[in-house]
Amino acid sequence: MQAGTFTFPTKSIILLIVLNTTSIFSAFASELSDNISFNNFYTLDISLADKDLAVISTSKEVRLFEGKELNLYNSVIGSQLSYQFSDDLSFVVQGLAYFDSGDAVTLDLNWAYLHYDLGNDSALRLGQFQTPLLQGTELRSIGFSRLWARPLIQGNGASGFNEYTGIEYSKRINQQQGSWQFQLGLGQADHDLSFIDNKNIKLATAQYHAANYWLRTALIHIQYDIFTNDGGLISDDATALLASVEAESTLRGIQFNIGFSISNSDITPDDKMAYLSLAYPMGTLTPYIYSAWRNQEFESFMVKNPQTVQPTNTPNKNTPNIQPPPPPRQPPPSGSFNQVNVALGLRWSLSEQQALKVQFENIRINNDANARTLTDVELGNLFSITIEGVF
Repeated sequence: MQAGTFTFPTKSIILLIVLNTTSIFSAFASELSDNISFNNFYTLDISLADKDLAVISTSKEVRLFEGKELNLYNSVIGSQLSYQFSDDLSFVVQGLAYFDSGDAVTLDLNWAYLHYDLGNDSALRLGQFQTPLLQGTELRSIGFSRLWARPLIQGNGASGFNEYTGIEYSKRINQQQGSWQFQLGLGQADHDLSFIDNKNIKLATAQYHAANYWLRTALIHIQYDIFTNDGGLISDDATALLASVEAESTLRGIQFNIGFSISNSDITPDDKMAYLSLAYPMGTLTPYIYSAWRNQEFESFMVKNPQTVQPTNTPNKNTPNIQPPPPPRQPPPSGSFNQVNVALGLRWSLSEQQALKVQFENIRINNDANARTLTDVELGNLFSITIEGVF
């Protein structure tokens, strides 16, 4: 849906109208049937960068925050609708809307699945899911669910394989001191880039919850084909292996969050990501500080089946409009790309359903690989004021 170019105040008015409209619809849906549940979430973010910066956003896009200009690029509005067919069978769909990099209103479907309760704390789900590499990849668009103003995950999420369609089995095991949650999934992944054709995805996750901490790990295997922009085949049997571990714990009043993920993939860059956050809850106020590091390793590759026009040395009057061969391709990135984010912030819980966040962030980039980015700036600062909630 194309919206043209909106000014800063126009975007604010549109977001406020959408918030009020969804709130009214939510109340109407709850009155309509006890089997229908309609919930909404939103992020209203006002940010100011001192230079042109490429920033991870609440939507799945990496956004260009133009220097010394107020913007709402990190703002989203979303809804989740669930319908209970019976005690065992239900349907859930979740999506969001945001202004993309072209100032168009973009609608994105995050989840759409059938859920069947098998009993004994186990269930089957069939449909579209978010890839569970890190907790941030699944909950990226629901800013209220996290402490910080923006996600800590890398810009491309689970190495670009952020969604998949398939089947999941989950099992919960309750123990005296806590509980285990296991998840197995099988299906077809969907990559953010159109020239990557996905074959299959297999995944397994395990999570342990206790009174004052939780621990979560994931292992994911993906097969895919990859092409050049003009259709040349690079690989018809590429694979990626992704793994992650993260934890949250509270010790002497200090909340610790730590996470690490790694991917080993063919052709596409290998990813590593780590973060560490310290927070000190004081009633409704929670000051925090965090550092996040991301590394990508690019390697050169050969094209198996390049789609090029062969030159001819023999003129032919029947084909007078033969074009010359295209120029040689620009060599792919090769080397390391590193980014370090350090942020200081405060979360103020306005209510059980709303929070205000203020965050100052320093971003440092070292692009030895000469990877294509939205800006050449390698050092900058970003200040954000964010209101987030669910209703």
